[in-house]
Amino acid sequence: MNKAFAWLKHEDEMNEESEEADTYSAKLWGEALALWDARVTEGDTEAREKLKELRDMVQETLGSQFARTARAKSDSRMQAFLWAHQQRELWIKEELTRRGLLPAFPPE
Repeated sequence: MNKAFAWLKHEDEMNEESEEADTYSAKLWGEALALWDARVTEGDTEAREKLKELRDMVQETLGSQFARTARAKSDSRMQAFLWAHQQRELWIKEELTRRGLLPAFPPE
């Protein structure tokens, strides 16, 4: 049980690191695209189209990264809830057995 809880904590930490990396990637891409946009002249429609395509592709990729991280965090929270629920259930059964309200298994 302790190993399962430690694994859940580790997974939660990994999800936090992924979220920080996603935010950092979005910042870097935003800065790079802004610099490229500043270099493209107003009359260069071909460069503007390429910049627009790249911007759309970056937004799509970053969006899917954020979605994966959000799903992983949600799954991790659900696993932690299920783990805690199981711990409460075991404690209740042990307490009821200790009080003699449930029979002991295997019978003594």
